[in-house]
Amino acid sequence: MASGALCLLACTGAVGGDVARLSGDDASNGKGGRGGGGSASPGDPSNPLSCATPRVPKTPFRRLTPKEIDRSVSALLGSEKAFAQSILPPHDAQNGFANDSTRTEVTSVYADKLMRTAEAWAEEAVTRSAAVLPCDGAAALPDSSCVRDAVARLVGGAFRRPAGATEVDSLVAAFRAGHAAGGVAEGVGSLVGSLILSPSFVLEVEVGAGRDGELVALTDHEIATRLAYRLTGGPPDAALAKEADQGRMHTSQQVLAQAQRLAETPQAHAVLASFADGWLELEKIRQISKDAKQFPEFSPSLVEALHEEAVRFVDAVLWGEATDGRFKTLLTTRATRIDGRHAPIYGPDVVAAAAPMRMVNLPPKQRAGILTLPGVMASHAYLTQTSPIHRGLFVQQRLLCVSPPAPPASAVISEPPVTEGTTSRQRFEAHRTDPACAGCHRLLDPLGFAFEHYDALGRYRDTEAGQRVDARGELDGPYSAINGSFYGAIALAERLADSKEAESCTALQAYRFASGRSETDDDACSVQQMQERFAATGGDLRQLMLAFVQTPAFLYRASEEQNKECKQ
Repeated sequence: MASGALCLLACTGAVGGDVARLSGDDASNGKGGRGGGGSASPGDPSNPLSCATPRVPKTPFRRLTPKEIDRSVSALLGSEKAFAQSILPPHDAQNGFANDSTRTEVTSVYADKLMRTAEAWAEEAVTRSAAVLPCDGAAALPDSSCVRDAVARLVGGAFRRPAGATEVDSLVAAFRAGHAAGGVAEGVGSLVGSLILSPSFVLEVEVGAGRDGELVALTDHEIATRLAYRLTGGPPDAALAKEADQGRMHTSQQVLAQAQRLAETPQAHAVLASFADGWLELEKIRQISKDAKQFPEFSPSLVEALHEEAVRFVDAVLWGEATDGRFKTLLTTRATRIDGRHAPIYGPDVVAAAAPMRMVNLPPKQRAGILTLPGVMASHAYLTQTSPIHRGLFVQQRLLCVSPPAPPASAVISEPPVTEGTTSRQRFEAHRTDPACAGCHRLLDPLGFAFEHYDALGRYRDTEAGQRVDARGELDGPYSAINGSFYGAIALAERLADSKEAESCTALQAYRFASGRSETDDDACSVQQMQERFAATGGDLRQLMLAFVQTPAFLYRASEEQNKECKQ
């Protein structure tokens, strides 16, 4: 298996040009390609400034995440182990999403860990050899047609396309080597280990089906692979693979039909939940820590309860029986799921009706949507006091897609000390009077002050330090349509819920998640199309991934000749 890791180490996986050598000498033999059909045209290449002629950025071959590797091997072996997730390092984060598709270089450290992952899965395959290779007696010998056919099926499943003859030869040789050392079971282990180390397994290798203007159209199997991993986080299922085999995965209508089917699966629901987790920074709730002296109610059990509430809240908005799954609902609904663990937050009157955990309607003048969930509030606060800065930054970056400028090098970044008789607002007002800080904090603090009704633990309050809470807020940024004053987080949530700016940002965040990278100028048309489609659904969050798979960035890749030295 070492040679496979070394080959993978030599591949950077840059997109473009003829890469047939990377995936076998007959990887582009036409099997499962266009099937004689047409393709969705990217437009007139003579007009590069028009969205009638969209461009897509040059990107590397995407490397599967550890979870995707495990799910892909599980589909081959029928095992639910998670070796890659326990051995391989997680993908770097981009835009809050741990699926960076731009970092594809395979370092020596990664290659070593991938080798260990392959060995672990190979040992698992040994225990399942009879199911993986259903050949008995003489039929289980390396040169039998039964073995060759079984290897071809495994290679096709692992590479997400029909296997080439030389690929099958190579992997039959891997089976033969293991068979010589320990019989059929060891042969299967050697075969599976070699598959996992292949670039065609670990990378989404895209040869393409030919030029379409300035773009390269993908083959049916390449589109099916993209669709499966983007929507479900795993390889193509049997129905999708069949469509690709029959050449029915290259028009936008064919893609949408399969996308709509996959979107109803539990796996697709989990992927959309993963998007929401990164977009809304729900994982930060697990990291909440508070000063025990000031907040004696704080406990690990409460942290767990706040995180569970937030996850269940999003799930109910997306998939609940009485929900429409819309962005506006996410920001304005008063319904949440709580139980007795939430008593320190909501009080006994609210929690009394929620044991065990079930849906309750919160006081309409105190809470509204995701922005006022106690877990979200507490995770954007300090140990002893609120943080208007972090709460304002959360709204700017996650809901309006605006990042303030970095603070000057001379700026002293620290929270103001808590002093008796002063409110959080009074303490943080100083940032706006300092000229070195004013430019940045003009965008953040006025937004953050709108959340002052929620203390550092996320509890609602009307007074602080013996004074009435001042929750006056203001939007003042590069989005003139929604700029202006308001009072409190509920008013802010309602303004954002009805704004095109927040709706467009949501679509952009989903685009970043689905593509695993930041947008570039060449993404402009694809982003615009996705935003328009999302708006046409009325802001239905459940339609975001369907909108993405209709964009040029999903259906095509950039045309660029590259020289590839690594063979399968």
